[in-house]
Amino acid sequence: MPDTPKTPGVPGGVAAVRAENARLREANERLRVLLEDKDAKIAELEERIARLERLISRNSGFSELGLRLELL
Repeated sequence: MPDTPKTPGVPGGVAAVRAENARLREANERLRVLLEDKDAKIAELEERIARLERLISRNSGFSELGLRLELL
């Protein structure tokens, strides 16, 4: 389809731009959902790490080497 006067240099004109815009909006929304999921997982892991660090610091019976061996 030839360029239209309102959108010079854009193949397919306005309809193509609108279709691409819609496709990009959908992709953007999917990425936002994935990012929210990742953020939630990161927060969950940060809480878990903090809890484990508190547990380790309370038990002075753990040596650094012994702890490493137990975690393996």
